[in-house]
Amino acid sequence: MFSAIISSVEAGTGVGIVVDVLRHSFGNRVKLLHITPEPKPISVNIAGTKGRLSPVAEKFWQCAKEAASRK
Repeated sequence: MFSAIISSVEAGTGVGIVVDVLRHSFGNRVKLLHITPEPKPISVNIAGTKGRLSPVAEKFWQCAKEAASRK
C-alpha cells in the first residue's frame, strides 16, 4: 500500500499524508510540507502473531514495552 502511495505521488497523480520518520524514503523525489498547526499525536501499536515470536521479534517487543512504560 505504501509503495502505491509513493508511486502516485511521484507520478503527480496523488498526494499522501506521511509521518516525518518516512522523509528519508522519498529523498529529493517529492516535496514534503509540514501540516500547521501540527495535529495531535496519534497512538501507535505493535502487532505480532499469537504464540512464540522469533528472538529478534521478541527483543523488539520487549524494547517497545519498556519504552511505552517510560511515558
